[in-house]
Amino acid sequence: MTHKATVGTVSHGTLKTDDLLEAFGWELQQISDDAEHLALAKKARARAHYFTWNDLPEGEEVEETEADSALVGDLIDALTELAPAYCYFGAIEGDGSDFGFWPDMEAINELPRIQNVEGEDLPDEDHCYVNDHGNVTVYAADGAVILEIV
Repeated sequence: MTHKATVGTVSHGTLKTDDLLEAFGWELQQISDDAEHLALAKKARARAHYFTWNDLPEGEEVEETEADSALVGDLIDALTELAPAYCYFGAIEGDGSDFGFWPDMEAINELPRIQNVEGEDLPDEDHCYVNDHGNVTVYAADGAVILEIV
């Protein structure tokens, strides 16, 4: 694996299937070394290139198929599996064309909250701290930082 999934945009400003196939396939290829994931990424990127490089008369486009939509769905499922802890892969709230890894605030809000990072009896499970500026830090049971949201 060359990278870990990080919070932020993977594809923005388009819902065109070929653009999503390319962006999602590229991201999957970058963050997974699983053979099934890599095969899926390769298939998606090849299909995206087919859209782009197919020699059609000017003004004509490659027709999207149900299989293309299913492939986008498979990529979303794979990327969801690889999302950082307490994050999801999908469109961010408020912008349906901004796909990426985003904090799952519902899951974070269900965590026990601590009032003080130091000196408090800390829970023996994942927990979070919200400072007076609204920044959120999610901690593992062992005190390691899992996610910081500024």
